[in-house]
Amino acid sequence: MNDSEMSARDRSEAQARVGSSIEGQWHVDALLGVGGAAAVFSATHTHGRRAALKILHARHRSDPEAIARLRDERRIADSIVHPACVQILGEGVADDGAPLLVLELLEGKTLHAAWRQSGRIAIAESLRIADVLLDFLVACHAAGIVHRDLKPSNVFLADAPGGTSTVKVLDFGTAMESTRRRTQRRLAFGTPSYM
Repeated sequence: MNDSEMSARDRSEAQARVGSSIEGQWHVDALLGVGGAAAVFSATHTHGRRAALKILHARHRSDPEAIARLRDERRIADSIVHPACVQILGEGVADDGAPLLVLELLEGKTLHAAWRQSGRIAIAESLRIADVLLDFLVACHAAGIVHRDLKPSNVFLADAPGGTSTVKVLDFGTAMESTRRRTQRRLAFGTPSYM
């Protein structure tokens, strides 16, 4: 199966989750995005709290490496003390056995979507975003973390009061501790055009 067939199958399986219940506690409201290893959904808890659920694709459900990366994602994000780091609130397992993370639900759009929508980002806004991202990277590196997939689609401009946005960095699925070596030799993770 080639990449486009896997992507189409992952998207179809993810779309089928919309409207379902997870752990008897979460109602899956909408599909927000589909990545290489997981899909992200907006969901509402039975208590009314809203969150994002990141759920591994069916093809990764029994893959120990993919499961370890998902668990590492939470641990790594928890170790970064910076307001731009997306909050991971918990973890669990879907009714079909797929491991999942519970994340803060952000309203807004990715930097990639903002750029595509307007065709440009104003210089002052670009500098503000770059300043936050550089400060975030300093915090990551101080914690011994390398994100490895920082790109416009992983930078989120979350709606904030007053019409400004709060910059959040998403997807720590390929992040690693600089002292740890999980990647096999000659195997790269991340997005090649941003590496």
